[in-house]
Amino acid sequence: MSKIFAQHAFAGDLHLETRYIKPHQWEWAVLRKGRQRVTDGASETLEGAKQAAVKAAGLDASKVDWENIGPALENLPD
Repeated sequence: MSKIFAQHAFAGDLHLETRYIKPHQWEWAVLRKGRQRVTDGASETLEGAKQAAVKAAGLDASKVDWENIGPALENLPD
């Protein structure tokens, strides 16, 4: 089954990213323009990673529009 590998969103001068890094682990990051890392972390789910990134950035989740980065990947663990 295909699964999303990574997502990103732009909010003002911040760039939020999530990506699948190993079984049951998603990395998230908040970056400023110019790719300067503000903060980062990890979560067990994509939704958890997105929520953590939004919270760390001090944003309203309803105002953040996430987009897929690249195609979904095959055979990722649940």
